[in-house]
Amino acid sequence: MPSLNELDSGLRHVLRKKVPTRNTADAFDLKSCIGHLRSFYEHVHIQSAATFAAQKQESVKNEFDPSVTLLKNDGTLTWQQERFARGLYTLLSTEGVHSLISEREFARMLRNMVIEYHLMFLSILDKQSFKVRDASSHREGYAQT
Repeated sequence: MPSLNELDSGLRHVLRKKVPTRNTADAFDLKSCIGHLRSFYEHVHIQSAATFAAQKQESVKNEFDPSVTLLKNDGTLTWQQERFARGLYTLLSTEGVHSLISEREFARMLRNMVIEYHLMFLSILDKQSFKVRDASSHREGYAQT
């Protein structure tokens, strides 16, 4: 079972990604950047929830919404943290993936918010001595969709 350090490597990968510069970016570059952030954001929550579910011999859908619900109901996220997580996800979904035009500054702000949120989230998991299962090799904990 991978440790939080392995999840943290995903965060380091996001940190290395830069928002495309003014001279090189078009709407599709910025949309792609935010789309990658959203995928990372979803993946961490889904993977964490699946691990919690497997530990309880339960299952959770391989989707963001039920995963965040499980993390809140399990006490991993507070009510305020859950609302923030859902709000940031909505911004990533509405402004980044579905919109063809994303402002460079908005993309940079979302990137920084995702990074800061995940530092907090990984700290919460670390305080619980939580180890996250690798979703590619451990399918238990996921409900069939």
